[in-house]
Amino acid sequence: MNNEHTCSNDSSLLSPYNFPMSNASPSSEDKNRLISLPEAAELYGFDQRYLAKLARSGRLKARKIGDLWVTTPLDMDIYIASRKKRGAYRDDVHPLN
Repeated sequence: MNNEHTCSNDSSLLSPYNFPMSNASPSSEDKNRLISLPEAAELYGFDQRYLAKLARSGRLKARKIGDLWVTTPLDMDIYIASRKKRGAYRDDVHPLN
């Protein structure tokens, strides 16, 4: 009998906050999974401090779990679609497919 235990989690796909990270666009089933703001920043091309500011102001639907802000890909897509062209608007940021 082999007493070795293996873990199916690939640690290379974990963010520094132990949230699974994806190297592909989220599928429709994954649109409601929780992602950290650092992961959202990486996936969508925003600065994580900017996303935290949006979360604190209520412009990005997010919640704080302990010291960590989390959101969902769906909420990121909703925020991106709701942006207005003004100021330093970035037209290179789009919802993930």
